[in-house]
Amino acid sequence: MREPITRYVSQGRAGGFTFVELLTALVVVSALAGISAFNARSYQLKAEYAALQTTTRHLMDGQDFCFLENNEFYPKTGIISIASGIQMDIPELAYNFPQGHKHRYLIYGLNRNIGKWTYNYYYIIVYSDFDFNKNGHNDIFIATTYLRNGKPIYNRKFYRLN
Repeated sequence: MREPITRYVSQGRAGGFTFVELLTALVVVSALAGISAFNARSYQLKAEYAALQTTTRHLMDGQDFCFLENNEFYPKTGIISIASGIQMDIPELAYNFPQGHKHRYLIYGLNRNIGKWTYNYYYIIVYSDFDFNKNGHNDIFIATTYLRNGKPIYNRKFYRLN
């Protein structure tokens, strides 16, 4: 009886991969790693931007509640500066900046009566630690509400300065 031909064909090569097969696999893995690294940075920037927006909107909500309770924005006059990385509690806005946060915040409020006019407004200025729009500079964001005699001129505007 004759032996099957597959036995003789499989004996012609030792187990393992050839150099060309290993090189091809290395090229494919390198290409996938390069694509994923690029996408990971893009997703990281989007996540940082979303976190910055969430924090700023929470501060804006705090300003709204402060105005509803006291008929003025916080601070009554002046600027509150929150350096990046420093833990700070602001009970007037019901927000606690955690230790190690990434951005610098300036919160500016003004509440004045001039004659028959009442002016109330705040600015929340955020100096970010990233360049979301890729112009070579870290971005600056501003959130504001401006009321004249209790009527909104600008209400909860959020925009990038540069």
